[in-house]
Amino acid sequence: MMGRKQKISVIISAYNSTKDLETCLESIRRFSADSDPEVIVVDNNSPDRSCLQLQDKFPWVHFFFLDSNNGFGAANNYGLDQASGEYILFLNPDTVFSEDSFSVGANYMDVHPSVGALSFMMLWPDGSPQYCYNKFPAVREELLVTFYLDVAAHRRLVRRDYEEQLSKGIPLNVDWVAGACLMTRRSVLNKVGRFDESFFVFFEDIDLCHRIRSAGWEIHYIPQTRITHIGGASTGVNSFFLVYQRNRSKYIYFRKQFGLMSRMLVFFLATLGLLLRIVATFLFRYNSGAEALARRRAYLRSVRIFLKGSVDE
Repeated sequence: MMGRKQKISVIISAYNSTKDLETCLESIRRFSADSDPEVIVVDNNSPDRSCLQLQDKFPWVHFFFLDSNNGFGAANNYGLDQASGEYILFLNPDTVFSEDSFSVGANYMDVHPSVGALSFMMLWPDGSPQYCYNKFPAVREELLVTFYLDVAAHRRLVRRDYEEQLSKGIPLNVDWVAGACLMTRRSVLNKVGRFDESFFVFFEDIDLCHRIRSAGWEIHYIPQTRITHIGGASTGVNSFFLVYQRNRSKYIYFRKQFGLMSRMLVFFLATLGLLLRIVATFLFRYNSGAEALARRRAYLRSVRIFLKGSVDE
């Protein structure tokens, strides 16, 4: 740990996202005078290393540059080793603050000791709500995913939640919140463990929230403070990578959290859904033929995971 102990530590895992990171850090500098958080940036072996240039501009930020990219969870765990705060805010670099959300989150957790983790309400750049929470994956949810019904079902659910609770300033008690903005207690992490580094990207936040909930804490999505989340800054636009890693992480999550019968059923549904998506790459027009081919390759490789019953290392 570095320097004097502070109440709040902000950990940002960055990968080829210098422009967004600079905007994020500018907003933190502008709106954190009262909370004075410790800010840690972990560069996950970005090929361009361009965020090196930010060190002089933000001397109050602790920068660390990893020699290998072992995933989102591993970078956050590295940052946690350097942090001193009682409260830990895991944050994506493509987020922008418009108020001192740090104090709001910490004060909320002070008043609500039953809350083990929370997320600030997140907005798209146009100001519309971005619903970064959901129920834990289960057989029903995977059935909806298989037949392309999950997005519509989620929108219907969260729209109702937003209209009935969030718009009235009432926090939601949810199953999980996205790792793009996840505040928790150091004491909680000491009890349930850190991010599982077997997830390279995706599902590591759901897995952590599952352990927090299983240990008896609540997870809240709070509208008392809001931030803007652009989305996708650290994952880029590589379709093969995104599709394959999402399914790889889904497999790991199912294997960890589901019993044998439920696991067999969701593996079947996941495989069926992937086969339907392979067919879709032939039937529907994508941005380019290369895009369709990349998705097809990712779906085929993902099918192999669920049929073989193990992940490619």
